[in-house]
Amino acid sequence: FFFKQKTAYEIRNCDWSSDVCSSDLTTLATASAAADINFFSGYRYHQYDNFFEAASSTPQTNVRANELFAGATTRFGSSDNWKANARVGYVKYDQGIDPSTDVFFGTRGSHGSHSVDAGINYQIDRPNSDTGNGVRTADNLILRGEYGYNITAAWKFSLLADYQDQDVATGGDDNQLYLVGGAIRFNGWKRKFSPEIGYKIGQRNSDDPSNDNDQWQTWLKVRSQVTHKLYLSARFRYGERDYTVSNTTSSNFNREDERRQWTLGANYNITKMFSVDFYYANLDADSTKSSRVFDSETFMLGIKAAF
Repeated sequence: FFFKQKTAYEIRNCDWSSDVCSSDLTTLATASAAADINFFSGYRYHQYDNFFEAASSTPQTNVRANELFAGATTRFGSSDNWKANARVGYVKYDQGIDPSTDVFFGTRGSHGSHSVDAGINYQIDRPNSDTGNGVRTADNLILRGEYGYNITAAWKFSLLADYQDQDVATGGDDNQLYLVGGAIRFNGWKRKFSPEIGYKIGQRNSDDPSNDNDQWQTWLKVRSQVTHKLYLSARFRYGERDYTVSNTTSSNFNREDERRQWTLGANYNITKMFSVDFYYANLDADSTKSSRVFDSETFMLGIKAAF
């Protein structure tokens, strides 16, 4: 239910699945760093098994989507160690689902042992399952920030903060999510193998009190720049949320959810101009509410051109 997102590779946005970061899948530069501004554009194909998160014993629907995106990056600062990134995207789904658009802006940089990474993302008509009993569309404002400190040359500690404001199309449960946490990453093997462990805790407050909940998550992630052209990442994440409604007649009274998710990501530079992205996620959802026990899978394959 809760995670950072610099870009929404999983175009069904939810706290559990929208955390594929631009720093994970675009680590390898695909254009000359000497340029003041680099432009990029691309296409991604998405496939979602059990898109609507139907319970395991009920009929399930698979959905396909096509995404087009474009944007620009620029470097600034006395030593060009700061970078800004802007992107717009459009997603067209099948199964009669309305298309979705989004705009993203982010910046990251470092000075000495300190680093900062921050982003803002506005999504329109984005399918999500953060509240209620299934997938609905919402307009989402998402803010995230990360402050990093290199304790030593091999160890980096990060403080994390996320905020999300959702305007849900139906159901009367507009809501806000607040998360804080930290992560520690080992870089002693340079970019060949870099593990990270992290933890976040927070709460979601909804206009419908029955959807209020406290939540936390922990994860183990490994990144590897195998060659100067190939970048890989893998992560296991576990999280829980406990609903805080006090009305004993509510269907969410004493509700507890658990989720386990595996993700794999890859980026490969074909040339200095072209790169391909791959992403896969497997989600196992358990709950004391039987209608929220389900499994789902997501697959993404894309190509990007930078110039």
